[in-house]
Amino acid sequence: MPSADSDYSWRALRDIGVYKKERFNRLLKSNPGITPRVPATRLKEVEAGGLIKIVEKGNSPMIVRWGLTQKGIDTLPILMMVAAFCSKYEAEKVFVDKRLRKLHELFNRDAMELVQQFL
Repeated sequence: MPSADSDYSWRALRDIGVYKKERFNRLLKSNPGITPRVPATRLKEVEAGGLIKIVEKGNSPMIVRWGLTQKGIDTLPILMMVAAFCSKYEAEKVFVDKRLRKLHELFNRDAMELVQQFL
């Protein structure tokens, strides 16, 4: 399981599970400013924690496709509720415009349905 201070690990879970960015290069592009070493290391840690698994593997790390395990799927509503909490109470730190957001402004329909399953 990623540690609480491992911000990239949580973002990787979000990107894979919610935004369907399942390939290494898409994960890298969704987090500008980090070197390829960070996601490579974090993905291994998250995989070791049983939250993601390789669902397709080619001859290069760039051809790997990741998917969530059931344990990883079960973390998504938790992560989404933390994001909702932060967008409501920490908007000035989370958003450039410092504007509060409602849940439906943060997540697409599929993500909202996922949250509803756990409420």
